[in-house]
Amino acid sequence: KQVEKLIQEEMKTFRPPDYLKSMPIPTVAGESVIVKDMFERKSAPPKMSFDASRYKITPPKSSNIADWEEALKKAQTQLEHQTARIINLELLKRYGSNKWKGYADQMEEIQQILSKNLG
Repeated sequence: KQVEKLIQEEMKTFRPPDYLKSMPIPTVAGESVIVKDMFERKSAPPKMSFDASRYKITPPKSSNIADWEEALKKAQTQLEHQTARIINLELLKRYGSNKWKGYADQMEEIQQILSKNLG
Protein backbone atom coordinates (compact mmCIF):
# COMPACT_ATOMS: atom_id res chain seq x y z
CA LYS A 1 0.00 0.00 0.00
CA GLN A 2 2.84 2.35 0.81
CA VAL A 3 4.39 1.75 -2.60
CA GLU A 4 1.08 2.40 -4.35
CA LYS A 5 0.69 5.62 -2.38
CA LEU A 6 4.17 6.78 -3.41
CA ILE A 7 3.43 5.97 -7.04
CA GLN A 8 0.16 7.90 -6.94
CA GLU A 9 1.90 10.89 -5.34
CA GLU A 10 4.59 10.88 -8.01
CA MET A 11 2.03 10.55 -10.79
CA LYS A 12 0.33 13.74 -9.54
CA THR A 13 3.50 15.65 -10.44
CA PHE A 14 3.43 14.56 -14.10
CA ARG A 15 2.79 17.34 -16.62
CA PRO A 16 0.37 16.68 -18.28
CA PRO A 17 -1.12 14.20 -15.81
CA ASP A 18 -1.87 11.62 -18.53
CA TYR A 19 1.10 12.26 -20.79
CA LEU A 20 0.46 9.12 -22.90
CA LYS A 21 -3.13 10.06 -23.76
CA SER A 22 -2.24 11.93 -26.96
CA MET A 23 0.13 9.22 -28.20
CA PRO A 24 -1.10 6.35 -30.38
CA ILE A 25 -0.63 2.77 -29.24
CA PRO A 26 2.70 1.63 -30.66
CA THR A 27 2.75 -0.97 -33.39
CA VAL A 28 5.63 -3.18 -34.32
CA ALA A 29 6.56 -2.86 -37.98
CA GLY A 30 8.30 -6.21 -38.29
CA GLU A 31 7.21 -8.74 -35.73
CA SER A 32 9.83 -11.09 -34.46
CA VAL A 33 9.67 -14.51 -36.07
CA ILE A 34 9.98 -16.07 -32.64
CA VAL A 35 7.06 -14.07 -31.22
CA LYS A 36 4.94 -14.75 -34.29
CA ASP A 37 5.66 -18.48 -34.05
CA MET A 38 4.84 -18.46 -30.34
CA PHE A 39 1.42 -16.87 -30.94
CA GLU A 40 0.67 -19.29 -33.77
CA ARG A 41 1.49 -22.28 -31.58
CA LYS A 42 -0.54 -20.84 -28.71
CA SER A 43 -3.64 -20.32 -30.85
CA ALA A 44 -3.40 -23.61 -32.76
CA PRO A 45 -5.16 -26.70 -31.48
CA PRO A 46 -2.89 -29.28 -29.86
CA LYS A 47 -1.16 -31.45 -32.43
CA MET A 48 -1.73 -34.56 -30.39
CA SER A 49 -3.45 -35.28 -27.16
CA PHE A 50 -2.05 -37.26 -24.30
CA ASP A 51 -2.62 -40.95 -24.88
CA ALA A 52 -3.28 -42.58 -21.52
CA SER A 53 -4.43 -45.86 -23.04
CA ARG A 54 -0.98 -47.39 -22.76
CA TYR A 55 -1.14 -46.86 -18.98
CA LYS A 56 -4.42 -48.71 -18.52
CA ILE A 57 -4.20 -52.24 -17.24
CA THR A 58 -7.21 -54.18 -18.38
CA PRO A 59 -7.52 -57.93 -18.71
CA PRO A 60 -8.06 -59.12 -22.26
CA LYS A 61 -11.54 -60.25 -23.15
CA SER A 62 -10.31 -63.18 -25.19
CA SER A 63 -8.48 -66.28 -24.10
CA ASN A 64 -5.75 -65.67 -26.69
CA ILE A 65 -2.31 -66.18 -25.11
CA ALA A 66 -0.76 -63.29 -27.10
CA ASP A 67 -3.37 -60.89 -25.70
CA TRP A 68 -2.67 -62.06 -22.16
CA GLU A 69 1.09 -61.73 -22.68
CA GLU A 70 0.56 -58.16 -23.91
CA ALA A 71 -1.57 -57.35 -20.86
CA LEU A 72 1.08 -58.86 -18.58
CA LYS A 73 3.80 -56.79 -20.29
CA LYS A 74 1.76 -53.59 -19.74
CA ALA A 75 1.19 -54.48 -16.09
CA GLN A 76 4.90 -55.15 -15.54
CA THR A 77 5.80 -51.86 -17.23
CA GLN A 78 3.38 -49.96 -14.99
CA LEU A 79 4.73 -51.70 -11.91
CA GLU A 80 8.31 -50.72 -12.81
CA HIS A 81 7.24 -47.14 -13.51
CA GLN A 82 5.43 -46.82 -10.20
CA THR A 83 8.37 -48.39 -8.37
CA ALA A 84 10.73 -45.84 -9.94
CA ARG A 85 8.39 -43.02 -8.90
CA ILE A 86 8.30 -44.26 -5.31
CA ILE A 87 12.10 -44.51 -5.20
CA ASN A 88 12.43 -40.97 -6.59
CA LEU A 89 10.02 -39.63 -3.99
CA GLU A 90 11.90 -41.40 -1.20
CA LEU A 91 15.20 -39.96 -2.46
CA LEU A 92 13.68 -36.50 -2.63
CA LYS A 93 12.29 -36.86 0.87
CA ARG A 94 15.62 -38.06 2.25
CA TYR A 95 18.06 -35.79 0.39
CA GLY A 96 15.98 -33.01 -1.15
CA SER A 97 15.88 -30.67 1.82
CA ASN A 98 19.63 -30.96 2.39
CA LYS A 99 20.30 -30.22 -1.28
CA TRP A 100 18.01 -27.17 -1.09
CA LYS A 101 19.75 -25.93 2.06
CA GLY A 102 23.13 -26.31 0.35
CA TYR A 103 21.87 -24.36 -2.66
CA ALA A 104 20.51 -21.60 -0.40
CA ASP A 105 23.86 -21.41 1.40
CA GLN A 106 25.66 -21.07 -1.95
CA MET A 107 23.32 -18.28 -3.02
CA GLU A 108 23.91 -16.49 0.28
CA GLU A 109 27.69 -16.72 -0.21
CA ILE A 110 27.37 -15.32 -3.73
CA GLN A 111 25.17 -12.50 -2.43
CA GLN A 112 27.76 -11.63 0.24
CA ILE A 113 30.58 -11.62 -2.32
CA LEU A 114 28.60 -9.41 -4.67
CA SER A 115 27.68 -7.05 -1.83
CA LYS A 116 31.35 -6.69 -0.88
CA ASN A 117 32.39 -6.08 -4.49
CA LEU A 118 29.61 -3.59 -5.20
CA GLY A 119 29.54 -1.95 -1.80
